[in-house]
Amino acid sequence: MQRLRIASIDDINDIHSMFNSAKDKGRIDGTSDWDEDYPNREIIEEDITNEALYVLEDQGRIIASISLVEEEPEEIKDLGWEKARSCFLVRLCVAPEYQGKGIGGQVMKSISLIAKKKGYKATHHLAAEVNQAANRLYKRMGYKDLGSIRVYDTNFIAYEMVL
Repeated sequence: MQRLRIASIDDINDIHSMFNSAKDKGRIDGTSDWDEDYPNREIIEEDITNEALYVLEDQGRIIASISLVEEEPEEIKDLGWEKARSCFLVRLCVAPEYQGKGIGGQVMKSISLIAKKKGYKATHHLAAEVNQAANRLYKRMGYKDLGSIRVYDTNFIAYEMVL
């Protein structure tokens, strides 16, 4: 049975390995802006320490992850977001062998329920323009497209979901 849970420090090697596999696949097929420096082990550890990183398991194996961050970076605070208590969902990652099987949608639905239980009224996301799978997913799930923004030397589309 699959379930989304808060990651523990014991998960760090598995998560780091999954991120590296996803980065390798994304570089090959041109669908990811992630590189050898991002996301890195230190970011993963920080998210775990802050109890912000969630993982989806299947038969004891981590197959996806996402981080729910309380504070949005300064660069994106004024994108026309809904004026409501919100969180920022970042670093959605699905293990390459599980991509294209609805796992990303399952993670987004589960993390949205968690955000709602935590009292958030909206979630915010950025998806690199080159990441066609993430952009299709967010549009299919009804996320509001707030337009393009260039930050971190990458072109992104900003998305919002009012919970």
